[in-house]
Amino acid sequence: MTKKILLSFILLSFFKLHAQNDNKTTFGFKGGYNKSIVDGKEPDGTRTGYIGYELYGSFFADTQLNKNWNLENEILFSYTDNYHFIEIPVHLK
Repeated sequence: MTKKILLSFILLSFFKLHAQNDNKTTFGFKGGYNKSIVDGKEPDGTRTGYIGYELYGSFFADTQLNKNWNLENEILFSYTDNYHFIEIPVHLK
């Protein structure tokens, strides 16, 4: 089952859509599989952290602002063992 999900994310990462009548905005999907290692310490000195694998996928839009600048925004969903994250990064390229 995990291999099918991973293969689906890989295939979707190569898929691209273009907006109608406007070549300045590109839409797409991306996804993958990560290994996360978080080493932390609580204020009282207790060691804490996380080591595990995660799947992630996102939908993005890349808009050309002018000849030199692009604005890329996306909504990214990440799934780990007991945690789910939704991130909304905005990149000025």
